[in-house]
Amino acid sequence: MKTKEKKIMILGGGPNQIKFIETAHALGYYIVLCDFKEENLGIRYADSFYQISIIDTEAVYEAAVREEIDGIFTTSEPGMFTCSYVATKLNLPMIDFAALNILANKTRMKNFLIENGFNCPVYYELAAEAFDQEKFADLRYPVIVKPIDSSGSRGVSRVDTISQLEAGINTALAASKSGKALIEEYIVNKYPFVVGGDILVLNHEVVFWGILNSMRDLSLNDHVPVGTSSPSYVSEDLLAAVKREIERVISLLGVCNITLNIEVIIDENGKIYIIELNPRNGGNMIPELLYVAKDYDSYSCSIQMACGDLAKERLQLTEVTKFVSTYVIHSEKSGILQGVEYSEKLQDHLLEEHLTVKTGEPVEAFTDASKKIGIIFLQFSSLAEMREFLDNINQEITIKLTTPDTKERSMNNA
Repeated sequence: MKTKEKKIMILGGGPNQIKFIETAHALGYYIVLCDFKEENLGIRYADSFYQISIIDTEAVYEAAVREEIDGIFTTSEPGMFTCSYVATKLNLPMIDFAALNILANKTRMKNFLIENGFNCPVYYELAAEAFDQEKFADLRYPVIVKPIDSSGSRGVSRVDTISQLEAGINTALAASKSGKALIEEYIVNKYPFVVGGDILVLNHEVVFWGILNSMRDLSLNDHVPVGTSSPSYVSEDLLAAVKREIERVISLLGVCNITLNIEVIIDENGKIYIIELNPRNGGNMIPELLYVAKDYDSYSCSIQMACGDLAKERLQLTEVTKFVSTYVIHSEKSGILQGVEYSEKLQDHLLEEHLTVKTGEPVEAFTDASKKIGIIFLQFSSLAEMREFLDNINQEITIKLTTPDTKERSMNNA
């Protein structure tokens, strides 16, 4: 058995956790891994392994006590509740369970915002029940319909007329773990993007602001992110106001020792709406983009913070100006992938390509983050060049698909 200075328990050994596990191993921590499946990517780095579900709070707590852990971490949204529960009971450095239960639940978060004088869209919560059109006769359209407890834009849709409402509700309820959904007033965004990114809260203070432009493909919808870019397009005055609103939430809830994935909309009148402060690292390779854009190592900071080894004074945060972005490769149609082609213009800016769907594999129409084909990284020489290019990026990418119909036509022609 290895002897290492500190023990960290990591919940989940799958693709979303593997880089954090590798980082913990490289930093010399003793790794206690919990996963329902014995065959997982992270098990080769584990010093101790428990084959238990990461949402079984009591089983994870018992393992944590047995191992006498110094910290606990996950980037799995379902596992965050277990993580915070165990950390709170063992007085480990992590967000308090009560605060997490507000941030991670859309209804509780909205109630908190309203009670404390923040801007918040009008909303209605509903559970699975027979659809009653009269009940929603006074709704002002469009509205956003979403599950109260999902991530990655799963189950979210914009509804423009009452005739679409029942389908939107059913989609949201199907994606909800608790069987509940929200109907939410639509906010007219001042920008064709959302203020997004990750921030690091250490001992109740934001010590890193990874604010990014969270892009949308408006030809498909305006609620599913299709990439992020840095630096922010928003004016310094507005950004300062956004930061103040976020810091007020953190102060009121006593949030500490967590990465928050943020989503903020600034409406056409300049009013700031906090849509999400998710207690987890962002998806779609946001940690990797922040490393390229700002030399910020999210993986090391997250692991060290979980064990109480991260100090503000030791953070090497230097101001850098790099014009970089990710872009989510996606398709408006379903089919079988035959290839992804980039224009010469795009190739001049291409840094990295990470395709998760291979040629010959099925592609689904892009309605949420799980339907992506892959992610590319791009670099530019100026903010103006980046913005102009990304505004028209779909012209530079060709997704080649075949469908059952095209195959049938080909066979008939033959």
